[in-house]
Amino acid sequence: FSGGELNVEGAAARGRGLLLANRASRRRGSVNALAEVPVGELLACLEHGAAPPELRNVRSWALGTLGRVPIGFTDLAWVAGGRLLYAGAAEDTRSAVGDGPVPGSVIGILGTRGARWAPVTGPDGRPFAGKIEGLCPRGRGFRELWAVTDADDAREPARLCAIRLVGPWQDRPK
Repeated sequence: FSGGELNVEGAAARGRGLLLANRASRRRGSVNALAEVPVGELLACLEHGAAPPELRNVRSWALGTLGRVPIGFTDLAWVAGGRLLYAGAAEDTRSAVGDGPVPGSVIGILGTRGARWAPVTGPDGRPFAGKIEGLCPRGRGFRELWAVTDADDAREPARLCAIRLVGPWQDRPK
């Protein structure tokens, strides 16, 4: 599931399953991957010490790079129409759990044939040079999202941001 270093950065519940996202790093063999676990089995493990659930439907994802830095999953969100959006950050680190410089974040959509994304930009159109680590739809559609940032600095509070998706997001990736 992780290719060596485990760092579950995102999760999204749907029905009786929980989809988990592992964030890759620059370390060789590290992968971005999704896996499902049954919620009931996970709760039994956490609450009563039952055996951990087996991961199901494990799939690695090539998310590409932002500049020369690989993009890693940072969160997931199911949105209208059964689409799965993800937040990703280009964090320049060889450790899946370590911090490093972040030239930017992306919002993407996952489909049966791959992933596509757009860089997050500020109101002025310039790239947002920060790390988005939380994603949540605003309202019933999927064109407006809440996002939470993390500066990886205890002196810097997390920020809640509104994101508006523009362009052909309604199209499913091919």
